[in-house]
Amino acid sequence: MKLGAYQLIKQIAQGGIADIYLAKAKNAAGVDRYLVCKCIRNSFTQDSQFLSSIINEAQFCVRLRHPNILEVFDLCYCENSAFLTMEYLDAQDLHKLLNEVRSRGEKVPLSIAIYIVSQIALGLHAAHELTTPDGKALNLVHRDISPENILFGSDGSIKLADFGIAKTCLMPDVTPQDEIKGKFNYMSPEQAWGDHVDRRSDIFSLGIVLYEILMGQGTYPYASVADVIQHARIASFASPTEIQPDFPVDLESLILKALDLDKNDRFQTALEFKIALDSCVAANRWNCTKDDWVQYLSGYIPFPNPPLPRMHAGEITPDDSSILKPEFVSASITEDLDATGQASPEMVRELRRLAGYVSSPSSQTIDAPPSEIPSSDGEIHEDTVRTASPLVSAQSQETAPDCAEPEIHPSQSMSPKAIADRRFKNFLKVAYIITLVLFFIFMVLLYLFLSDRLGL
Repeated sequence: MKLGAYQLIKQIAQGGIADIYLAKAKNAAGVDRYLVCKCIRNSFTQDSQFLSSIINEAQFCVRLRHPNILEVFDLCYCENSAFLTMEYLDAQDLHKLLNEVRSRGEKVPLSIAIYIVSQIALGLHAAHELTTPDGKALNLVHRDISPENILFGSDGSIKLADFGIAKTCLMPDVTPQDEIKGKFNYMSPEQAWGDHVDRRSDIFSLGIVLYEILMGQGTYPYASVADVIQHARIASFASPTEIQPDFPVDLESLILKALDLDKNDRFQTALEFKIALDSCVAANRWNCTKDDWVQYLSGYIPFPNPPLPRMHAGEITPDDSSILKPEFVSASITEDLDATGQASPEMVRELRRLAGYVSSPSSQTIDAPPSEIPSSDGEIHEDTVRTASPLVSAQSQETAPDCAEPEIHPSQSMSPKAIADRRFKNFLKVAYIITLVLFFIFMVLLYLFLSDRLGL
């Protein structure tokens, strides 16, 4: 099945928002390269808020270029289908690796765990440092760091994926104040309260990931969502040495610093976290090379043989199906997006015109010659290809009860910091009023005293 310049080979996943296909296309040199197409469901193209968020999202996702961030190529519209094109990886994700390790009753070595998190920290720092073309900081926050969004390639690549609920300072905050975005088990305290988050919230979440890899369990191993949120809001969890008495104390101190309740006492950047981990590795000689990592991963995750040659951002050439091309939408709309970082009502109407009649892609597997779908046994399996998606949650491919990504409506309670701030401000107001009253009384008494002395 053809979708513009892309040949869809096989459906590899279904989600509530999009269907995911392995596809191939010609690169600039005319050579076949493989990628992933994620086709948006028709019902979501009728939602102006959704369309605005997708345009905003795509604008910064296509600019995230780093070895540790999964590449998003383009947002396209062709043949009554709106879809994202992006890189594919062929060696599963951290969630599946951890499940396999646990099923064998084993633990991930310290060196491997730190290597994974250090690589993701580099990609995360690059995302946090992203700027607009004129150099203005976007202050991007991922908000969904979790094992499902850490993807692996058989070439040893480790990439952060799924910026679907990421926020930048230029994007309108369409999340209601009484909603929490993200996976409960990996939330920072401020995120669990629904407060404003910055890059330090992502660092907390990455600290939870490191904790889970090393401990073999999450920070909040509770069955009830309410219990998870309650403990997440106050960062209440067992320290590593409480679970493993012989756990290295220097590594524990780094984990606890990343997981500090007060964001001002955490690592302030992901790069700072990475450097601290590197120092700990050097001091303890827990060295891990890329070859060591590939050898370890291959013992748990089957690699396709031969691997498919995958498309990279530098090889793809946008065609007329690209929604992000400046000439594809009116100049005024493009200028509005460049200036504000968000879609205007005109852009939403334009995209509705372009994608208002998107039909749901067929859920059946698309036939392709076996030679086009090679793997270790001659074909690509549904579970050997993973990709990031701003549209489809990772749990659409494998759902875990404690890693869901719902949106809940907790009570409108304030966080302890917000309560303390409000009380302090009220105290200042009262103190100011009392001071004015006392000053007025003093002036009256002074007037009376001077009047009596001077005989006025």
